[in-house]
Amino acid sequence: MGRAQLNYGEISLAISNFEKVKELQPDNAEVGEDLSYARDLLKQKEEIDRKQLISIEQLSAHANRLCDIEFDWSRMLRNLVRDGHVLSLAGEGNDKDAKMEEDSKKD
Repeated sequence: MGRAQLNYGEISLAISNFEKVKELQPDNAEVGEDLSYARDLLKQKEEIDRKQLISIEQLSAHANRLCDIEFDWSRMLRNLVRDGHVLSLAGEGNDKDAKMEEDSKKD
């Protein structure tokens, strides 16, 4: 029964059943091995769960920091125009050909 529970991911139940069988058959080496394997598997699962929780908490904290940032779009656009990345805020001359032509004149 314990092995079936392991196959279904019910590690704690499997451990409980292996422990019961171990009490009834203390000399059964196979049950001891199964119990040891299940306990190791539970430790691995708990470690993975812990790491996932930390990752989720880190992502949440990062998202909160991003939400706190006030972004000045108009300042960004002015800087892009100033640096020549955008040819016009009004949309004139924003096609790739015009930008490429302007860049080729600079070279």
